[in-house]
Amino acid sequence: MISDHRNDARVSVFSGGDLYRRPDGDKIGRAIIKDVSATGLRVETLESLPEGEQIFIDFQVGSGPIFTRVPVRVERVQTHAGSFLAGLSFQREDVRDRIRQALAKLFESGT
Repeated sequence: MISDHRNDARVSVFSGGDLYRRPDGDKIGRAIIKDVSATGLRVETLESLPEGEQIFIDFQVGSGPIFTRVPVRVERVQTHAGSFLAGLSFQREDVRDRIRQALAKLFESGT
């Protein structure tokens, strides 16, 4: 786990996700999820994502629930060794609540 000034702890993970421009649209790329918190994700992708725009992501927290077409805002993007690191924030409170629950279960199970 990574500690910082946030209210919600970031948890280091290494899992895949799919990126979409629209909830009903075609996949625009893949992402490696570096860390997740109740407020957002840090991902690495080969796709250049537009800062300030809303995109959608499919991902899973550990062996917990699969989250599909979750709306996220692209907060920041930086280049990193031929790829892009992006900070994405969750846009809906119900998603934040479900992520908190999934992270709590992840801690309880110790996986």
